[in-house]
Amino acid sequence: MIAKLGDRLTGFIHKVRLDPKIMKYSIFAAPLSIVLHEMGHAFAAYLVGYTDLYIAYHTWGGNASTSITSLDRAWMSAGGPIASFIITIICYIALRYKRYPDFSRVLGLLASIQFMGALIYVVSSISGASASTVYDSARVADHLGVSIFIGSIPGSLIITSTWIFFIRSFDKMNRLRALLSIIIGGSFGFLLWLTIIGPILLPD
Repeated sequence: MIAKLGDRLTGFIHKVRLDPKIMKYSIFAAPLSIVLHEMGHAFAAYLVGYTDLYIAYHTWGGNASTSITSLDRAWMSAGGPIASFIITIICYIALRYKRYPDFSRVLGLLASIQFMGALIYVVSSISGASASTVYDSARVADHLGVSIFIGSIPGSLIITSTWIFFIRSFDKMNRLRALLSIIIGGSFGFLLWLTIIGPILLPD
């Protein structure tokens, strides 16, 4: 099944003139960004006293003591976004020093996807539409008893500035090709991880 999907993907790449290298990086970086994000949550949980921690393919878990406070829960919810933000900073530094530039761009962009919920919330609220409040920044605000905008606005700025910076770092002639390769490759990578590879390697 995976081989057949690979053959179809290869044919699609050649048909629409996508960048094969960027596609491969995107397929690999998508699940990597998920795992690192969830590890951020798990590490924050470890710091506040969770035990028997584990990482699953799309989440983390463990045993909480009865002393876990709302502030602790806010810290755990923030752990994932903090990890994703650190990844984007590392990718920025790597790109600046010309270390694995294409992979740094791809991982930085896909790691920042975690802040998409915040951006959607801000845009939806401004336009008057109802918006989801299940993303991490909203959970942090809920645990702290503050406005969701306190977390959503910084998250929106992070994803917007990250995408503008990294996309502009591509050669102007290949920018659109690279962007399409990242979006399609990343989507395929997320899907492959969440439906096939992730449940095999890191089951719940």
